[in-house]
Amino acid sequence: MSADELFRMHDLGVRCIRLHGLYGGSGHDASLTLNQLEALAQSKPVQMYGWSISAQLPLHTWSYLKDAILNAAQFANTCIVADHNACAIPSDYESTALQDFLDLLRSGRVYVKISALHRRSPGDIQAMKPI
Repeated sequence: MSADELFRMHDLGVRCIRLHGLYGGSGHDASLTLNQLEALAQSKPVQMYGWSISAQLPLHTWSYLKDAILNAAQFANTCIVADHNACAIPSDYESTALQDFLDLLRSGRVYVKISALHRRSPGDIQAMKPI
């Protein structure tokens, strides 16, 4: 994408790049996802315009990404949003992966978009309450 196209998108109000790691995406390959996230964090829209990165990834992938997001310099000033509750499901409640994700939230480097609870617990949305 050219610099002019990026400026035009920014001028129109675009403020986020989405990494879709589910439904045919690469989110189950945590190493590949890390490479993609690093590339996005270093991209012109994120660096020049301060865009955020929104990612829909499996909870275990967030767990894998934890150390890099907390310690790598390229993520220090990057706003990362975990879509769909980090794809946590009721059975994840006491898991290490959920604890790792909560560490990311506490760090202030990752935010969570609470949405699509019905997708994580079909037929029993109340089961998502602990999450």
